Amino acid sequence: IFVHDTQTNTTTRASVATGGVEATGGSSYNPAISDDGRYVVFQSSATDLVTGDTNGSQDIFVRDTLNNITKRISVDSGGYEANGWSDQPSISADGRYVLFNSSATNLVPDDTNGQNDIFIHDTHTGQTDFASTLLAGGVTASGAVFGGGNDRYLLLTTGTSLVGADTNGLNDAYLIDRNDAPDLDNSGAPALNAIAEDPVSNPGTSSYDMYMVLGDIISDADHKDNKMGIAVTGVDNTNGSWQYSTNGGSTWSNFTGVSDSSATLLKGPEELEAFLGNGADLATGDLLINSIDLGPVTLSTALINGRNMQGAMNLANAINAISGATGVVAELEPLYYGATAIGGNTASENITFDLNGVNVSAFIASGATTADVAIAVANAIMTVGYQAKVHAWVGDGTNGGGVDTVVIESYASSIEITNLSELGTAKSGLANGTYTADATHNGGEVFLLPTAGDYVVTTSAGDDSILHLLGLGGGSSFTGIAGDVADDGTIAVASPDNYIRFVPNADYNGTATLTFRAWDQSDGFTNDTSGIDVSVNGGSTAYSTASESLSITVTPVNDAPVLTTSAVLNYTENDIATPIAPSITLADIDNANLESAAINISANYVEGEDVLSFTPVGGITGSWDAPSATLLLSGIDTLANYQAALASVSYVNLSNNPSELARTISFTANDGAATSAAATATVNVTAANDPPSITVTGTLNYIEDAVPQVIDGAIVVSDVDNLSLTGADIIISPGYVLGEDQLGFSNTANITGSWDSATGILTLTGTDTVANYQAALRSVTYQNLSDNPSTGSRTVSFQVNDGGASASSSATVNVTAVNDAPVLDNSGAPALMAVMEDDNNPIGDLLSNLVASIISDADNPTPLGIAVTGADTADGIWQFSLDNGATWTTFGPLADTSATLLETDAFTRIRFVPTADFDETATFTFRAWDKSDALAGGASGVDVSINGGSTAYSAAVETASISITGINDAPTVSGTAGLGVLYLTDTDNGGDLVGNLISGVVNDVDTGAFKGIAVTGYDTAVGAWQYSLDNGATWLDFGPVAETAATLLADTAKIRLVPNGHDLGSSVITFHGWDQTSGSNGMTGVDVTINGGTTAFSTGATTATATVQELIVPPPATTTTTITTETTSTTLLIDTTTATSTTEILTEATTTDVLITEAEINTDSTMETASTEEAVEEAAESEDDGETADEGEEQAEDEADEEGEAEEEGKEEEAPEIVAAAEGEVNGEAEVKAAAEAGGKSGKGLSGQLAKEKKTSEAERAEIIKIFDEVFDLLQCK
Repeated sequence: IFVHDTQTNTTTRASVATGGVEATGGSSYNPAISDDGRYVVFQSSATDLVTGDTNGSQDIFVRDTLNNITKRISVDSGGYEANGWSDQPSISADGRYVLFNSSATNLVPDDTNGQNDIFIHDTHTGQTDFASTLLAGGVTASGAVFGGGNDRYLLLTTGTSLVGADTNGLNDAYLIDRNDAPDLDNSGAPALNAIAEDPVSNPGTSSYDMYMVLGDIISDADHKDNKMGIAVTGVDNTNGSWQYSTNGGSTWSNFTGVSDSSATLLKGPEELEAFLGNGADLATGDLLINSIDLGPVTLSTALINGRNMQGAMNLANAINAISGATGVVAELEPLYYGATAIGGNTASENITFDLNGVNVSAFIASGATTADVAIAVANAIMTVGYQAKVHAWVGDGTNGGGVDTVVIESYASSIEITNLSELGTAKSGLANGTYTADATHNGGEVFLLPTAGDYVVTTSAGDDSILHLLGLGGGSSFTGIAGDVADDGTIAVASPDNYIRFVPNADYNGTATLTFRAWDQSDGFTNDTSGIDVSVNGGSTAYSTASESLSITVTPVNDAPVLTTSAVLNYTENDIATPIAPSITLADIDNANLESAAINISANYVEGEDVLSFTPVGGITGSWDAPSATLLLSGIDTLANYQAALASVSYVNLSNNPSELARTISFTANDGAATSAAATATVNVTAANDPPSITVTGTLNYIEDAVPQVIDGAIVVSDVDNLSLTGADIIISPGYVLGEDQLGFSNTANITGSWDSATGILTLTGTDTVANYQAALRSVTYQNLSDNPSTGSRTVSFQVNDGGASASSSATVNVTAVNDAPVLDNSGAPALMAVMEDDNNPIGDLLSNLVASIISDADNPTPLGIAVTGADTADGIWQFSLDNGATWTTFGPLADTSATLLETDAFTRIRFVPTADFDETATFTFRAWDKSDALAGGASGVDVSINGGSTAYSAAVETASISITGINDAPTVSGTAGLGVLYLTDTDNGGDLVGNLISGVVNDVDTGAFKGIAVTGYDTAVGAWQYSLDNGATWLDFGPVAETAATLLADTAKIRLVPNGHDLGSSVITFHGWDQTSGSNGMTGVDVTINGGTTAFSTGATTATATVQELIVPPPATTTTTITTETTSTTLLIDTTTATSTTEILTEATTTDVLITEAEINTDSTMETASTEEAVEEAAESEDDGETADEGEEQAEDEADEEGEAEEEGKEEEAPEIVAAAEGEVNGEAEVKAAAEAGGKSGKGLSGQLAKEKKTSEAERAEIIKIFDEVFDLLQCK
């Protein structure tokens, strides 16, 4: 790289090391030169242009041709070489700054985008920074070049995020302004407003007020308007503390440890640009405020079309622009037109434009572009211009770094008045008159803030601030009149809410300082950031090279004296004058003497009572002023003497009935210039009190069970110095009995009574007049709640209290007891111990055991006795014993008028002796007896019909019972039993129920006893004995029986004799009575040798006889019997001459013709006797057919057996037909002559005949036999 000087026509090689040593190891190219030709920058891959070039990559170098020095530029701020290649250098006009492109990632901290970046290096400070901060991640900057001067360069990139609507997809060139450090003019002595020593309020200085102080000494070349921030690097805290607040003074923080290497950053006020609208583009009444240098601005916008050129703007509509929350109102800098400042902080201001004194107004409707304007002019053609601007900027990432693109902006709009034509009368020239002008609006479309509200403003640091617009679109009209108006102005907004103050130590006055540098906020740090190193400053940094001291003056003020006391005086009526605050202290930091002091009763003063005094000291005099309640001390004297005088100030109360409200005593002292704050003491006044008086003289004689009675209705109460009393106590002591004695009182309007039974005290509370308390005490009553009260005397003390003192007097209560009848609880069922049946000498029950729990007596807790008023003696006798059962006395006649008294002691017993075999319940009735009638136990014939109350007998009656436990009595037998007559053919007879057999034979005295028999013997002379346990369904033969092996049969069992078919005569069965209390029905082998007494078997045995006989044939006479059933009549022709039973009749009959349809026999019957001759003839015919009949019988029996087998197989066969023949009428009724179609002699009785005539079942045959038995009975009756 060579530099040729065209003026001197000399050429110098620039790509050499310091000292001129040529480069080796690589080429050099892409040079650039400063405006004065002194500095040449180039890129080179040489490794020996500077010492320590070891990165193996091409670097950027600058050659100072004047001093022949070569430096490497592509290094970080600490001088360390890059870890990648660098190229495309560009140098500023003055040669201080170098731009270059590099792939290195270690030149600045946090270079993590992985792309080539553009860097800028300050050759004076050695600082290396990003020059392409605004590039989005992943976007490559292809180059940068200074565009003339030192602060602006051109950046080439494909990025689309730097400005809006960049959609071409191509490299674009962007003009970037480089930041310049702020300038601080430290030639002056900036100072904050002075504060007074020991300030009561110290609100501090706001950032806006700081701006007003420092705004003229801080400037920034690349900021359009001053924007102040400071970096506090030092504070003088010797005589106080410097503090700052970031929330408007709500909380404060001390500056601690600040220095150039650890500064605290505080923003100044935000600067906002204000534009006056023309009423067209900014909507009616708008004052638009735009933020400057806050980085990207985000606003809600709305595109409108339509222009209103008429409107009014109210400058009272201020704005807020704060960080984090709304609330700080911006202060508007004055706006100007002409030379007159308007706006400011005035309430409102209308801007008026004058056009040679003539009002101009124009209105262009929405969407229109022209309008006619009537203007009266005195001169030639004129143009009235209205400028409307709406700005929002995108910066380069550093506040103050320049503006690339205006995102929102209206074009200048104006009303141009042209083509004036005369209206009306012609004028000479255009000097005067009224003319019509065409008005053309040349405005572009504008985005407007739509409504008032909060808008988010995003700063370059990424934090949000709130731009709060108040009164946007106020609605009043805008009147435009000619004049010069500034088209924009700056408004400083107190945001953030930064305040700074100095808090002096107590009593300090003098000067304190704070050291700072100017800060332009371009480093990205936020407000209230501490520990920032600002030792590197100036250049393109955010901090001024110069520093300045800001001072504040604490002005001296006179310090008032200081009094201290917290004394409390407890003063009692009639006490002497007493010092109030003997320990009071007095001080004055800047005065040795005082001129006066005042002591005032400032609360609850009562004139005529309260008096203050003091003991004179030195030259101090005093005077008491009763109307003002003030003791005034005066005279110039030392602090010590005034302290002694104040310590001697005393209080006295002159009243005998003083107010007891606490007095507040205020002490103040004056040094001639200031009065101390009041020190207060308290005087508590206690009035002396005279006790009340009470006189009680009554004596109460109280009888048990009486209602509450007044103790003393003549009590007298008085109080010489009180009109009211506060309470009273009525106390039973001595003699109080808990649970018995009770005092009563009925509450009044102001007096409330409370009875404490634990202590025997009735307490009356409530403030009321003495007279009302006297009446209340006179109404106090006594009552005894016990039925067995203590009869000792009670002392009742009446004590009254007036709130401070008390007095008492006593009365006597005498209690007389009366007897209370005992109480008998008859809700239960008292019972004596049960006794056994037939027990004729029971031991009885102790009476005390029987009634102890059911008798109570208030007068005597131990039950005393009973009065027996009735007894159940139907089945025994009631007796009592007074000697524990040694002797017994039977109760005599009993009634309420003739009771027997028995004591409940350890010797009195009562019993019931039952009659023989009685086993039920017996009772007696009684009343309780408390022995208060002085009668003795055993007394009889006592009248207890008057009872209850105070008598000796309870009103209630109770019944006691005793149960006689029955014992078993063995049954007895008397007489014999008979089973009746059986016939040889009755082998399947139904037998007899045992219960029927033994009725009247077996007896038992036990009520409800069951009956049965124990069979101990039988004979089988004419048949076999059987029994059935299932009502004859099955029959069992008796096995061997004996006294030691009996068979038991209950009354529900059956017994029968089954004839052997050939023997006539009787058989006997022997048995004992059995009551079923042991054994079971059908049991065999039972030993009944132990019997009688309480056993289940009778002592004696008896017998039952069954007789078997032949059927008797009746005489040859016949009797016709008509048996009427429910539906038909049957006529039987029967020979009844010699027959004695049904079997005999049918056996001897010559013919039998029977029709049977029902089993029940009606009692109506008709009998007719045929001739003897007919009967004999029929009998002879029967004998001739004997053999045939026998054969027929055998055949019938065989058929019957076959039929039985068929029935067992479930088959049904119809029986042989039985027919009836009608043979005329007997006694007016149809007769049917019975004839056996089969004929033949029976010879075997009814069973055989039936077998011949009909195959019948056992049940059918039994039914037929039953019918003929009844017929036979009827015949016998006839």
